[in-house]
Amino acid sequence: MRVLVVTAVVASHFGPCAPLAWALRSAGHDVVVAADPATAAAVAGAGLPTRAAGTDARFAARYRDQCGGDPKALFCAVAAAMCEEVLPWARWWRPDVVVHDPTAFAGPVVAAATGALAVRASWGPDLVLRGRGPAGYPDALEDLAGRHGVSVRQSPPGPDLDPTPALAQLPDLPGRVAVRPLPWTGATRIPVGGSAVLAAPGPARRVVVCLGRSRDDLGSDGDVERVLAGVDALVGDGVEVVVAATGGQAAAVRRSAPHARTLVEAPLDRLLPGAALLVHHGGAGSASAGAVAGVPQLAVPDAPENRFSAGRYALTGATRVLPEGADVTAACRALLDDAGARAAADRVRAELLAAPPPARVAHDLVHHHLPGAVR
Repeated sequence: MRVLVVTAVVASHFGPCAPLAWALRSAGHDVVVAADPATAAAVAGAGLPTRAAGTDARFAARYRDQCGGDPKALFCAVAAAMCEEVLPWARWWRPDVVVHDPTAFAGPVVAAATGALAVRASWGPDLVLRGRGPAGYPDALEDLAGRHGVSVRQSPPGPDLDPTPALAQLPDLPGRVAVRPLPWTGATRIPVGGSAVLAAPGPARRVVVCLGRSRDDLGSDGDVERVLAGVDALVGDGVEVVVAATGGQAAAVRRSAPHARTLVEAPLDRLLPGAALLVHHGGAGSASAGAVAGVPQLAVPDAPENRFSAGRYALTGATRVLPEGADVTAACRALLDDAGARAAADRVRAELLAAPPPARVAHDLVHHHLPGAVR
């Protein structure tokens, strides 16, 4: 079976696709990844055949310039450039399945144009389509599909593979198939001398901090400095603080949180077992990693999409969203002593671990959704 994985905009969006792609490849299927130039290098770190397609649409800079807002027009611009290169090749290769992340709008267009099954690999609460399925695609994407002779709104909907806790997801998500989250943080590494901190925490309660991998340069961001200073004040009195930072973040982290342990390019999921609290920027990837590890979370959202995700995760009872201007240190201390949040985190973890792993989902995808496909 031939599987095309389409991902775009932000490298972390490839996270839910990576375990599924490897499960399919390990089962003997032919898997190729198409990524926009902004993410192709990072995606190639997963070790899968990857081809860059389209032009660098400068999504991050353009999104910042428009101060958030609805980014779907930018997703369409990225998709248009990708389709020019991917579609001719895909029509020749004829994939059986097109797996795509929610922001990779080229995916459903390519699936419709080739007759492949479209599989959406979600990474969190459905911010993009708001639970409407293909009907939620914008007019600009339908127009793009029309220029290639197809419709994304009228194409048969495929499964939506979802690693999100049920309470955090929008209700009645069309085609939802629960899948166990397997955190993917790209080409991270266990740092030299990091074996002790990556082991189970000692008697001190561990607070893990993650500021997100898509924001490499923290600069002189006052909000980030306030969060780091707030967690740094926890150090001592039976609490240790570990910050998972990118290379570009490390200097700012060490400056604002000098008493914390800063690990550069360390895999977040390796720091979470046994942790007492995860403090993060509200991103769906960090929230998912904390959820499957069973760790209570304090979200300090730094963008509209992260506020949406954090607000949905708060419905599980295991996550608190820091109110604007609230004291970070006090909020952390309250959560560290919150037995209700700990019990909710345990329930969320049990739910996620009960979901089928990507290998099982890959098997079901072949045998139940594509009974006539070449296997």
